[in-house]
Amino acid sequence: MAALAVRSVPGRRARPAVVRRRPRRRARDRLARAGAVARDGQRSHIDEPKSEQRRRTVPVEVIHPGTVALLRSLIARQAAERLRAGEAYTDSGLVVVDALGVPVRPEWYSDTFRGLCSEAEVPLIRLHSVRHSLAFWLHKVGVSPADAAALLGHTVEVHLSTNLPDSGSAGIAAAAAALGRAAASE
Repeated sequence: MAALAVRSVPGRRARPAVVRRRPRRRARDRLARAGAVARDGQRSHIDEPKSEQRRRTVPVEVIHPGTVALLRSLIARQAAERLRAGEAYTDSGLVVVDALGVPVRPEWYSDTFRGLCSEAEVPLIRLHSVRHSLAFWLHKVGVSPADAAALLGHTVEVHLSTNLPDSGSAGIAAAAAALGRAAASE
């Protein structure tokens, strides 16, 4: 599920991103972000992305080699489920669906994440916090704020104000040292 993004809504659980399969004629190593699954009473529906930068295609195979093979396996399993279910199957074109093709309930993502954290014996954090951790990690490995924002579907302004902690005096010292090295090499 490395290709899935999650966004949160104040006062609600995280709302999972909806990821659509790409048509066969397009790149097969990418997934298109299409919206978010939301609950309206007992029914799920798909919201449109809140902004244009959230509608994007992510090269998942570059991020995690083997993802495309896993997705192909999932899609093959869904094709078999579609045949077994016949007309009862809903062909939504989405990647994460139940045995009848219906998008999974949003809380499934949080419940599954909690279970994975427990199995791995790592501290439990909110699923949405993984997104912030990823943003911070991207910056630590030298990805520019604009590129990190594009990958995560943010504007640069929102990305910088939301995902980067105040680095304080250590950050000032590191920035000054980098600037000094760059100036000395000129």
